[in-house]
Amino acid sequence: MRMENERGVSPVIATILLIALTVVAVGIVAAFMSTISLGGPSVSFVSYTANSITFKNNGPDLSKSDLRLLVNDEVAVNPVASSGTWVSGTNLTISDLTLAAGDNVKLYQISMNKTLIELTLT
Repeated sequence: MRMENERGVSPVIATILLIALTVVAVGIVAAFMSTISLGGPSVSFVSYTANSITFKNNGPDLSKSDLRLLVNDEVAVNPVASSGTWVSGTNLTISDLTLAAGDNVKLYQISMNKTLIELTLT
């Protein structure tokens, strides 16, 4: 025996499937966007002496073991520290260096393959 009002079932199922597909797609995009940082880390130069240099982390927090310091394109300190977190808003002083005016200094984030700050000392 055939039902007379089956014609409305197919559009309702199609609508429900489209809504479900849209919800899943939005969830995937939201999950992806939450894992990326649009601006990336921000680091500024504070000061230096003949044997140390100080930077400020303007955010977000960074792993000290993920940072490398280069002076005149030579690795000076790799990594900056074996462990620990460089908290946003705080300074990081790297010591036991030999620095002079005219040196090119780069603070490099290893995992992102990115130079956080590059400057020539004056």
